[in-house]
Amino acid sequence: MEKKTSYLFDFQAYIEELRANEKKKKIVEDYEEIVLNGKRIEGDIQDQIWYKEYLSKFTPVPKYLLPENLKDDFDWKILFQLIASSPSCEYWLEYPEIDSSTHQELVISVENNKQTIKKCISELWSFQIIRLFEIYCEEQINYEVLLREEKEEDGIKKIRNKRLKRFEDIKKPKLPPKNKDKKPKNNVACFYCSLEAAKKILENGYIFASDMSYMNDKEELSFGVDILIKAFERINQTTKNAKLKKILNEIINNPDNVRKIKNDLTKDFVFISCFSRKADKLSQWRAYGDNGYGVCLVFDFDITKGDSKSDKFWMDDVKYIRKEEKMISKEWKEILRFVEDNMVNSIKSISQISNEPADVIDYIPSELKREIPFWKNKEFKEEEEFRNVCLYKEVQDLQKYPINFRVDKTFIIPYIKLLYNSEKNETSLIEIVVGPSVPDFEKTKKSLVCFLEKLSSDKKIDYDKIIKGRKIRKSIIPYIP
Repeated sequence: MEKKTSYLFDFQAYIEELRANEKKKKIVEDYEEIVLNGKRIEGDIQDQIWYKEYLSKFTPVPKYLLPENLKDDFDWKILFQLIASSPSCEYWLEYPEIDSSTHQELVISVENNKQTIKKCISELWSFQIIRLFEIYCEEQINYEVLLREEKEEDGIKKIRNKRLKRFEDIKKPKLPPKNKDKKPKNNVACFYCSLEAAKKILENGYIFASDMSYMNDKEELSFGVDILIKAFERINQTTKNAKLKKILNEIINNPDNVRKIKNDLTKDFVFISCFSRKADKLSQWRAYGDNGYGVCLVFDFDITKGDSKSDKFWMDDVKYIRKEEKMISKEWKEILRFVEDNMVNSIKSISQISNEPADVIDYIPSELKREIPFWKNKEFKEEEEFRNVCLYKEVQDLQKYPINFRVDKTFIIPYIKLLYNSEKNETSLIEIVVGPSVPDFEKTKKSLVCFLEKLSSDKKIDYDKIIKGRKIRKSIIPYIP
Protein backbone atom coordinates (compact mmCIF):
# COMPACT_ATOMS: atom_id res chain seq x y z
CA MET A 1 0.00 0.00 0.00
CA GLU A 2 1.36 3.41 -0.97
CA LYS A 3 2.22 5.58 2.01
CA LYS A 4 -0.04 8.58 2.42
CA THR A 5 1.83 11.90 2.69
CA SER A 6 -1.05 14.37 2.67
CA TYR A 7 -2.19 14.19 6.29
CA LEU A 8 -3.40 17.44 7.80
CA PHE A 9 -0.61 17.37 10.38
CA ASP A 10 2.73 17.88 8.65
CA PHE A 11 5.59 17.19 11.08
CA GLN A 12 8.23 19.06 9.07
CA ALA A 13 5.97 22.08 8.62
CA TYR A 14 5.41 22.07 12.38
CA ILE A 15 9.17 21.98 13.07
CA GLU A 16 9.66 24.99 10.79
CA GLU A 17 6.90 26.85 12.65
CA LEU A 18 8.75 26.23 15.92
CA ARG A 19 12.00 27.36 14.31
CA ALA A 20 10.41 30.62 13.18
CA ASN A 21 8.85 31.32 16.59
CA GLU A 22 11.12 33.45 18.82
CA LYS A 23 9.70 31.84 21.96
CA LYS A 24 9.84 28.27 20.67
CA LYS A 25 12.90 28.09 18.43
CA LYS A 26 15.19 27.11 21.33
CA ILE A 27 13.29 23.81 21.57
CA VAL A 28 14.44 22.90 18.05
CA GLU A 29 17.95 24.31 18.50
CA ASP A 30 18.57 22.35 21.74
CA TYR A 31 17.25 19.13 20.20
CA GLU A 32 19.39 19.46 17.08
CA GLU A 33 22.51 20.31 19.11
CA ILE A 34 22.17 17.81 21.98
CA VAL A 35 20.30 14.89 20.37
CA LEU A 36 21.27 15.14 16.69
CA ASN A 37 24.84 16.46 17.21
CA GLY A 38 24.20 19.57 15.15
CA LYS A 39 22.20 17.96 12.34
CA ARG A 40 18.79 19.29 11.29
CA ILE A 41 15.56 17.45 12.11
CA GLU A 42 14.52 15.44 9.04
CA GLY A 43 11.75 13.04 8.08
CA ASP A 44 8.34 12.31 9.61
CA ILE A 45 7.43 11.37 13.16
CA GLN A 46 8.24 7.69 12.48
CA ASP A 47 11.81 8.71 11.54
CA GLN A 48 12.57 10.35 14.90
CA ILE A 49 14.68 8.60 17.52
CA TRP A 50 12.03 9.09 20.20
CA TYR A 51 9.53 7.29 17.98
CA LYS A 52 11.83 4.39 17.09
CA GLU A 53 13.09 3.79 20.63
CA TYR A 54 9.94 4.64 22.61
CA LEU A 55 6.62 5.35 20.83
CA SER A 56 6.93 2.33 18.52
CA LYS A 57 6.66 0.08 21.62
CA PHE A 58 3.02 1.12 22.03
CA THR A 59 1.68 -1.61 19.78
CA PRO A 60 -0.61 -3.15 18.67
CA VAL A 61 -2.72 -0.03 18.51
CA PRO A 62 -6.34 -0.89 19.37
CA LYS A 63 -9.15 0.23 17.08
CA TYR A 64 -11.06 3.22 18.36
CA LEU A 65 -13.85 5.47 17.12
CA LEU A 66 -12.79 8.33 14.83
CA PRO A 67 -14.48 11.57 13.83
CA GLU A 68 -16.83 10.61 10.99
CA ASN A 69 -15.52 13.12 8.44
CA LEU A 70 -11.80 12.94 9.32
CA LYS A 71 -11.05 9.23 9.03
CA ASP A 72 -8.56 9.67 6.17
CA ASP A 73 -7.08 12.98 7.30
CA PHE A 74 -4.71 11.90 10.10
CA ASP A 75 -2.35 9.11 11.03
CA TRP A 76 -4.54 7.73 13.83
CA LYS A 77 -2.04 5.05 14.84
CA ILE A 78 0.60 7.66 15.62
CA LEU A 79 -1.91 9.87 17.44
CA PHE A 80 -2.72 6.97 19.77
CA GLN A 81 1.00 6.31 20.35
CA LEU A 82 1.58 9.99 21.14
CA ILE A 83 -1.30 10.01 23.63
CA ALA A 84 -0.35 6.70 25.24
CA SER A 85 3.30 7.75 25.65
CA SER A 86 2.56 11.19 27.11
CA PRO A 87 2.82 11.62 30.90
CA SER A 88 0.81 14.85 30.74
CA CYS A 89 -2.58 13.23 30.17
CA GLU A 90 -4.61 10.24 31.23
CA TYR A 91 -6.41 8.10 28.68
CA TRP A 92 -8.60 5.05 28.54
CA LEU A 93 -10.77 3.01 26.18
CA GLU A 94 -14.47 2.61 26.80
CA TYR A 95 -17.44 1.34 24.87
CA PRO A 96 -19.90 4.13 23.96
CA GLU A 97 -22.80 1.74 24.58
CA ILE A 98 -23.18 -1.63 26.22
CA ASP A 99 -22.39 -3.38 23.00
CA SER A 100 -19.12 -5.17 22.31
CA SER A 101 -19.73 -5.12 18.55
CA THR A 102 -18.64 -1.51 18.15
CA HIS A 103 -15.19 0.06 18.46
CA GLN A 104 -14.23 1.75 21.69
CA GLU A 105 -14.02 5.45 22.42
CA LEU A 106 -10.51 6.76 23.08
CA VAL A 107 -10.98 9.20 25.95
CA ILE A 108 -8.28 11.64 27.09
CA SER A 109 -8.29 13.60 30.33
CA VAL A 110 -6.11 16.60 31.16
CA GLU A 111 -5.88 19.03 34.06
CA ASN A 112 -6.29 22.70 33.16
CA ASN A 113 -6.44 25.43 35.82
CA LYS A 114 -7.45 22.88 38.48
CA GLN A 115 -10.24 21.68 36.20
CA THR A 116 -10.38 18.20 34.65
CA ILE A 117 -11.29 18.21 30.98
CA LYS A 118 -12.31 14.95 29.28
CA LYS A 119 -12.68 14.52 25.55
CA CYS A 120 -13.52 11.65 23.22
CA ILE A 121 -11.31 11.62 20.12
CA SER A 122 -14.37 10.89 17.96
CA GLU A 123 -15.88 14.25 18.96
CA LEU A 124 -12.89 16.45 18.12
CA TRP A 125 -12.57 18.88 15.23
CA SER A 126 -9.57 18.90 12.91
CA PHE A 127 -7.93 21.96 14.51
CA GLN A 128 -8.17 20.26 17.94
CA ILE A 129 -6.54 17.09 16.62
CA ILE A 130 -3.73 19.07 14.97
CA ARG A 131 -3.17 20.80 18.31
CA LEU A 132 -2.84 17.41 20.03
CA PHE A 133 -0.13 16.37 17.56
CA GLU A 134 1.70 19.64 18.22
CA ILE A 135 1.52 19.36 22.02
CA TYR A 136 2.67 15.74 22.18
CA CYS A 137 5.43 16.11 19.58
CA GLU A 138 6.87 19.11 21.45
CA GLU A 139 6.68 17.10 24.66
CA GLN A 140 8.64 14.16 23.19
CA ILE A 141 11.27 16.49 21.73
CA ASN A 142 11.80 18.10 25.15
CA TYR A 143 11.96 14.72 26.92
CA GLU A 144 14.54 13.44 24.45
CA VAL A 145 16.78 16.42 25.32
CA LEU A 146 16.30 15.78 29.06
CA LEU A 147 17.15 12.11 28.54
CA ARG A 148 20.67 13.17 27.47
CA GLU A 149 21.25 15.00 30.77
CA GLU A 150 22.65 12.70 33.45
CA LYS A 151 20.58 14.13 36.29
CA GLU A 152 17.33 13.61 34.34
CA GLU A 153 18.04 10.28 32.62
CA ASP A 154 16.75 7.98 35.37
CA GLY A 155 13.64 10.10 35.88
CA ILE A 156 12.73 10.07 32.19
CA LYS A 157 13.28 6.30 31.93
CA LYS A 158 11.08 5.79 34.98
CA ILE A 159 8.30 7.92 33.44
CA ARG A 160 8.49 6.01 30.15
CA ASN A 161 8.39 2.61 31.84
CA LYS A 162 5.35 3.72 33.80
CA ARG A 163 3.56 4.74 30.59
CA LEU A 164 4.42 1.41 28.94
CA LYS A 165 3.02 -0.47 31.94
CA ARG A 166 -0.12 1.64 31.74
CA PHE A 167 -0.46 0.70 28.08
CA GLU A 168 -0.19 -3.02 28.88
CA ASP A 169 -3.03 -2.63 31.37
CA ILE A 170 -5.26 -0.67 29.04
CA LYS A 171 -4.88 -2.23 25.60
CA LYS A 172 -7.24 -5.08 26.49
CA PRO A 173 -10.20 -3.33 28.11
CA LYS A 174 -12.82 -5.40 29.84
CA LEU A 175 -15.85 -6.17 27.73
CA PRO A 176 -19.06 -4.50 28.83
CA PRO A 177 -22.00 -6.56 30.10
CA LYS A 178 -24.07 -8.52 27.60
CA ASN A 179 -27.04 -6.87 25.94
CA LYS A 180 -29.46 -8.62 28.27
CA ASP A 181 -28.20 -6.35 31.06
CA LYS A 182 -28.50 -3.21 28.96
CA LYS A 183 -30.33 -0.42 30.66
CA PRO A 184 -32.92 1.49 28.64
CA LYS A 185 -31.84 4.87 27.36
CA ASN A 186 -32.98 7.80 29.41
CA ASN A 187 -34.78 10.78 27.96
CA VAL A 188 -32.23 13.43 28.90
CA ALA A 189 -31.90 15.87 26.00
CA CYS A 190 -30.20 19.20 25.38
CA PHE A 191 -31.67 22.29 23.74
CA TYR A 192 -29.23 24.93 22.42
CA CYS A 193 -30.57 28.45 22.02
CA SER A 194 -29.84 32.16 22.43
CA LEU A 195 -30.23 33.89 25.80
CA GLU A 196 -33.30 35.68 24.46
CA ALA A 197 -34.94 32.39 23.50
CA ALA A 198 -33.90 30.82 26.83
CA LYS A 199 -35.62 33.63 28.74
CA LYS A 200 -38.93 32.96 26.96
CA ILE A 201 -38.63 29.20 27.44
CA LEU A 202 -37.82 29.48 31.14
CA GLU A 203 -40.64 31.88 31.95
CA ASN A 204 -43.27 30.17 29.77
CA GLY A 205 -42.38 26.55 30.52
CA TYR A 206 -42.60 25.28 26.97
CA ILE A 207 -40.59 24.76 23.78
CA PHE A 208 -41.88 25.12 20.23
CA ALA A 209 -42.72 21.87 18.45
CA SER A 210 -42.77 23.14 14.87
CA ASP A 211 -44.30 21.62 11.76
CA MET A 212 -41.75 19.34 10.13
CA SER A 213 -42.34 20.98 6.73
CA TYR A 214 -40.43 24.07 7.87
CA MET A 215 -37.29 22.47 9.30
CA ASN A 216 -33.80 23.54 8.19
CA ASP A 217 -32.98 20.36 6.30
CA LYS A 218 -34.75 20.74 2.96
CA GLU A 219 -35.26 17.01 2.51
CA GLU A 220 -36.29 16.43 6.14
CA LEU A 221 -39.94 15.72 5.34
CA SER A 222 -39.46 13.51 2.29
CA PHE A 223 -36.39 11.59 3.48
CA GLY A 224 -38.31 9.32 5.86
CA VAL A 225 -40.96 8.61 3.24
CA ASP A 226 -38.25 7.69 0.72
CA ILE A 227 -36.73 5.33 3.28
CA LEU A 228 -40.14 3.69 3.78
CA ILE A 229 -40.50 3.12 0.02
CA LYS A 230 -36.95 1.76 -0.13
CA ALA A 231 -37.78 -0.57 2.76
CA PHE A 232 -40.83 -1.80 0.86
CA GLU A 233 -38.58 -2.60 -2.11
CA ARG A 234 -36.03 -4.51 -0.04
CA ILE A 235 -38.64 -6.44 1.92
CA ASN A 236 -40.37 -7.37 -1.34
CA GLN A 237 -37.12 -8.99 -2.53
CA THR A 238 -36.65 -11.15 0.57
CA THR A 239 -40.02 -11.81 2.24
CA LYS A 240 -41.54 -15.30 2.23
CA ASN A 241 -44.97 -13.95 3.12
CA ALA A 242 -46.88 -14.39 -0.15
CA LYS A 243 -49.66 -11.94 0.74
CA LEU A 244 -47.22 -9.24 1.82
CA LYS A 245 -45.08 -9.81 -1.29
CA LYS A 246 -48.12 -9.47 -3.58
CA ILE A 247 -49.24 -6.21 -2.01
CA LEU A 248 -45.74 -4.68 -1.86
CA ASN A 249 -45.08 -5.67 -5.46
CA GLU A 250 -48.23 -3.89 -6.59
CA ILE A 251 -47.42 -0.82 -4.49
CA ILE A 252 -43.81 -0.25 -5.56
CA ASN A 253 -44.47 -1.00 -9.25
CA ASN A 254 -47.36 1.44 -9.49
CA PRO A 255 -46.28 5.12 -9.46
CA ASP A 256 -49.79 6.16 -8.42
CA ASN A 257 -49.57 4.02 -5.28
CA VAL A 258 -46.12 5.39 -4.39
CA ARG A 259 -47.44 8.90 -4.93
CA LYS A 260 -50.43 8.17 -2.73
CA ILE A 261 -48.20 6.97 0.11
CA LYS A 262 -46.10 10.13 -0.08
CA ASN A 263 -49.16 12.35 -0.19
CA ASP A 264 -50.87 10.59 2.69
CA LEU A 265 -47.81 10.74 4.91
CA THR A 266 -46.89 14.35 4.21
CA LYS A 267 -50.22 16.16 4.01
CA ASP A 268 -50.85 16.13 7.78
CA PHE A 269 -49.13 18.22 10.43
CA VAL A 270 -46.14 16.50 12.06
CA PHE A 271 -44.83 18.60 14.93
CA ILE A 272 -41.26 18.09 16.10
CA SER A 273 -38.96 19.54 18.74
CA CYS A 274 -35.29 18.73 18.26
CA PHE A 275 -32.55 18.25 20.84
CA SER A 276 -29.02 16.87 21.10
CA ARG A 277 -27.78 14.14 23.40
CA LYS A 278 -24.62 16.16 24.09
CA ALA A 279 -24.70 19.05 26.57
CA ASP A 280 -21.52 20.78 25.43
CA LYS A 281 -20.80 20.24 21.74
CA LEU A 282 -19.06 22.84 19.59
CA SER A 283 -21.03 22.15 16.41
CA GLN A 284 -24.29 22.66 18.33
CA TRP A 285 -23.07 25.92 19.86
CA ARG A 286 -22.19 27.20 16.41
CA ALA A 287 -25.41 26.11 14.71
CA TYR A 288 -28.05 26.69 17.40
CA GLY A 289 -26.46 28.28 20.49
CA ASP A 290 -25.94 31.80 19.13
CA ASN A 291 -22.38 30.89 18.06
CA GLY A 292 -21.44 30.14 21.67
CA TYR A 293 -23.08 33.21 23.24
CA GLY A 294 -26.25 31.33 24.17
CA VAL A 295 -27.06 28.54 26.62
CA CYS A 296 -27.82 24.82 26.53
CA LEU A 297 -30.92 23.80 28.50
CA VAL A 298 -30.74 20.17 29.64
CA PHE A 299 -34.08 18.41 30.20
CA ASP A 300 -35.06 15.05 31.64
CA PHE A 301 -38.34 14.24 29.93
CA ASP A 302 -38.84 11.16 32.10
CA ILE A 303 -40.17 13.63 34.69
CA THR A 304 -43.17 14.44 32.46
CA LYS A 305 -43.33 11.13 30.57
CA GLY A 306 -46.81 9.64 30.98
CA ASP A 307 -48.15 12.88 32.37
CA SER A 308 -51.30 14.25 30.69
CA LYS A 309 -49.28 17.16 29.36
CA SER A 310 -46.89 14.92 27.45
CA ASP A 311 -49.13 12.16 26.12
CA LYS A 312 -49.52 11.77 22.35
CA PHE A 313 -45.81 12.57 21.96
CA TRP A 314 -43.10 10.05 21.05
CA MET A 315 -39.51 10.53 22.16
CA ASP A 316 -36.50 8.72 20.73
CA ASP A 317 -33.03 9.10 19.24
CA VAL A 318 -32.80 9.82 15.52
CA LYS A 319 -31.65 6.87 13.39
CA TYR A 320 -29.04 7.98 10.85
CA ILE A 321 -29.10 6.01 7.60
CA ARG A 322 -28.19 6.24 3.92
CA LYS A 323 -30.71 5.56 1.18
CA GLU A 324 -28.20 3.62 -0.90
CA GLU A 325 -25.83 1.19 0.81
CA LYS A 326 -24.10 -1.81 -0.75
CA MET A 327 -24.18 -3.63 2.57
CA ILE A 328 -27.23 -3.71 4.82
CA SER A 329 -26.23 -1.76 7.94
CA LYS A 330 -27.40 -2.43 11.48
CA GLU A 331 -29.77 0.56 11.22
CA TRP A 332 -31.25 -0.75 7.98
CA LYS A 333 -31.80 -4.20 9.50
CA GLU A 334 -33.75 -2.65 12.36
CA ILE A 335 -35.87 -0.57 9.98
CA LEU A 336 -36.63 -3.52 7.69
CA ARG A 337 -37.67 -5.70 10.61
CA PHE A 338 -39.83 -2.91 12.07
CA VAL A 339 -41.54 -2.09 8.75
CA GLU A 340 -42.18 -5.73 7.85
CA ASP A 341 -43.67 -6.56 11.25
CA ASN A 342 -46.02 -3.58 11.13
CA MET A 343 -47.09 -4.16 7.54
CA VAL A 344 -47.85 -7.84 8.25
CA ASN A 345 -49.93 -6.86 11.27
CA SER A 346 -51.74 -4.23 9.21
CA ILE A 347 -52.56 -6.72 6.45
CA LYS A 348 -53.90 -9.18 9.02
CA SER A 349 -56.09 -6.45 10.53
CA ILE A 350 -57.80 -5.48 7.27
CA SER A 351 -57.68 -8.82 5.43
CA GLN A 352 -61.33 -9.46 6.20
CA ILE A 353 -62.25 -6.19 4.48
CA SER A 354 -59.93 -6.01 1.49
CA ASN A 355 -56.60 -7.10 0.05
CA GLU A 356 -56.36 -4.27 -2.44
CA PRO A 357 -53.06 -2.34 -2.26
CA ALA A 358 -54.90 1.00 -2.20
CA ASP A 359 -56.81 -0.09 0.89
CA VAL A 360 -53.62 -1.26 2.58
CA ILE A 361 -52.07 2.13 1.92
CA ASP A 362 -55.03 3.79 3.61
CA TYR A 363 -54.33 1.67 6.67
CA ILE A 364 -50.58 2.08 6.93
CA PRO A 365 -50.22 1.68 10.69
CA SER A 366 -49.70 4.75 12.84
CA GLU A 367 -46.59 3.08 14.31
CA LEU A 368 -44.91 3.50 10.92
CA LYS A 369 -46.06 7.09 10.57
CA ARG A 370 -44.64 7.87 14.00
CA GLU A 371 -41.30 6.27 13.15
CA ILE A 372 -40.69 8.12 9.88
CA PRO A 373 -39.74 11.47 11.54
CA PHE A 374 -36.94 9.66 13.39
CA TRP A 375 -35.15 8.65 10.17
CA LYS A 376 -32.53 11.13 9.01
CA ASN A 377 -29.69 11.33 6.51
CA LYS A 378 -26.43 9.91 7.91
CA GLU A 379 -24.62 13.14 6.98
CA PHE A 380 -26.19 14.68 10.12
CA LYS A 381 -25.00 11.95 12.49
CA GLU A 382 -22.64 14.28 14.34
CA GLU A 383 -25.67 16.10 15.82
CA GLU A 384 -26.66 13.04 17.93
CA GLU A 385 -30.24 14.26 17.76
CA PHE A 386 -33.09 13.34 20.09
CA ARG A 387 -36.64 14.16 18.99
CA ASN A 388 -40.06 14.66 20.48
CA VAL A 389 -42.66 14.01 17.77
CA CYS A 390 -46.41 14.54 17.60
CA LEU A 391 -48.75 13.54 14.77
CA TYR A 392 -51.43 16.21 14.96
CA LYS A 393 -54.16 13.76 13.96
CA GLU A 394 -53.53 12.09 17.32
CA VAL A 395 -54.12 15.22 19.43
CA GLN A 396 -56.30 17.60 17.39
CA ASP A 397 -59.35 16.65 19.44
CA LEU A 398 -57.63 17.88 22.60
CA GLN A 399 -58.07 21.58 23.35
CA LYS A 400 -54.76 21.76 25.19
CA TYR A 401 -52.83 21.48 21.90
CA PRO A 402 -54.05 24.40 19.75
CA ILE A 403 -51.97 25.30 16.69
CA ASN A 404 -50.06 28.57 17.11
CA PHE A 405 -48.02 30.51 14.59
CA ARG A 406 -44.66 32.27 14.58
CA VAL A 407 -42.86 34.17 11.84
CA ASP A 408 -39.40 33.77 10.39
CA LYS A 409 -37.92 35.50 7.34
CA THR A 410 -40.00 33.68 4.74
CA PHE A 411 -42.80 31.70 6.43
CA ILE A 412 -45.56 31.84 8.99
CA ILE A 413 -44.69 28.61 10.80
CA PRO A 414 -47.31 26.47 12.59
CA TYR A 415 -46.31 25.11 16.00
CA ILE A 416 -47.74 23.64 19.18
CA LYS A 417 -46.40 23.99 22.70
CA LEU A 418 -44.27 21.23 24.17
CA LEU A 419 -44.63 21.71 27.92
CA TYR A 420 -41.74 20.42 30.00
CA ASN A 421 -43.30 20.61 33.48
CA SER A 422 -45.41 18.11 35.36
CA GLU A 423 -48.90 18.88 36.61
CA LYS A 424 -47.31 19.41 40.04
CA ASN A 425 -45.31 22.32 38.61
CA GLU A 426 -42.10 20.27 38.76
CA THR A 427 -39.71 21.24 36.01
CA SER A 428 -37.84 18.68 33.92
CA LEU A 429 -35.00 21.19 33.46
CA ILE A 430 -32.00 19.68 35.25
CA GLU A 431 -29.06 21.82 34.13
CA ILE A 432 -28.07 24.99 32.27
CA VAL A 433 -24.76 25.16 30.40
CA VAL A 434 -23.53 28.65 29.54
CA GLY A 435 -21.92 28.98 26.09
CA PRO A 436 -18.14 29.06 25.56
CA SER A 437 -18.18 32.54 23.98
CA VAL A 438 -19.86 34.27 26.94
CA PRO A 439 -17.20 36.73 28.23
CA ASP A 440 -18.20 36.84 31.91
CA PHE A 441 -19.62 33.56 33.16
CA GLU A 442 -20.08 34.69 36.77
CA LYS A 443 -22.20 37.69 35.76
CA THR A 444 -24.28 35.55 33.40
CA LYS A 445 -24.77 32.92 36.10
CA LYS A 446 -25.80 35.57 38.62
CA SER A 447 -28.43 36.97 36.26
CA LEU A 448 -29.78 33.49 35.50
CA VAL A 449 -30.09 32.65 39.21
CA CYS A 450 -31.84 35.94 39.89
CA PHE A 451 -34.26 35.32 37.02
CA LEU A 452 -35.05 31.74 38.11
CA GLU A 453 -35.58 32.87 41.73
CA LYS A 454 -38.11 35.44 40.53
CA LEU A 455 -40.00 32.82 38.48
CA SER A 456 -40.02 30.42 41.43
CA SER A 457 -41.23 33.08 43.86
CA ASP A 458 -44.04 34.00 41.49
CA LYS A 459 -45.07 30.32 41.59
CA LYS A 460 -44.82 30.11 37.82
CA ILE A 461 -42.35 27.22 37.76
CA ASP A 462 -40.36 25.58 40.54
CA TYR A 463 -36.68 26.03 39.64
CA ASP A 464 -35.33 25.45 43.16
CA LYS A 465 -33.38 22.33 42.20
CA ILE A 466 -31.50 24.35 39.56
CA ILE A 467 -30.77 27.23 41.92
CA LYS A 468 -29.93 25.31 45.10
CA GLY A 469 -28.28 22.41 43.32
CA ARG A 470 -25.88 24.77 41.54
CA LYS A 471 -26.84 23.31 38.21
CA ILE A 472 -25.50 26.20 36.13
CA ARG A 473 -22.05 25.65 34.67
CA LYS A 474 -19.74 27.05 32.03
CA SER A 475 -18.90 25.25 28.79
CA ILE A 476 -15.43 23.72 28.89
CA ILE A 477 -14.88 24.24 25.15
CA PRO A 478 -12.16 26.85 24.43
CA TYR A 479 -14.05 28.61 21.66
CA ILE A 480 -14.25 32.31 20.83
CA PRO A 481 -15.75 33.19 17.41
